[in-house]
Amino acid sequence: MNLLKKTIVAALPIFLLGGCVSTHQAAVDKGATCPKTGFLKGTDRLKTSDYEVAITGLGGGCNFGKDVVVLDTSFFVAVKWSKDMVDQPDIVSIPYVATILDEAGEITAHTRFDAKVEMVDGFGDSKEELRQRIPITEALTASKYKVVYSLYDGTNQDVTY
Repeated sequence: MNLLKKTIVAALPIFLLGGCVSTHQAAVDKGATCPKTGFLKGTDRLKTSDYEVAITGLGGGCNFGKDVVVLDTSFFVAVKWSKDMVDQPDIVSIPYVATILDEAGEITAHTRFDAKVEMVDGFGDSKEELRQRIPITEALTASKYKVVYSLYDGTNQDVTY
């Protein structure tokens, strides 16, 4: 391979990465902000006959692409065992959902996940990290989207967002 071809092949990843960075920076320079995120009121805590659960500590950020916003979020799922310690499992699976609402408040995605929480002496927590790709027509509309997280107990399918 001659020197010119080596230079082009070596520089290609830099150009591609630079395109992503410039797309994001251009969107931010125009005033684009991340979608709003939060926990759905009334579904951020759950109590069963076996345990109590809370989701807390929401954080994250986003990056803008040409026709997508990539949202990275994290939060904790904390569990307190309510029954006799003899019955406590080593790991508890806690279901939760992530719901994406568009500019009009319509649900565009509704996905169920399971946090695997390791229990020690009646307590446990799990840091959940999600990466969600949200198609958008232009970066400035991203802030009009909402991403809502909620614990799922099998009965809250028809809640109002």
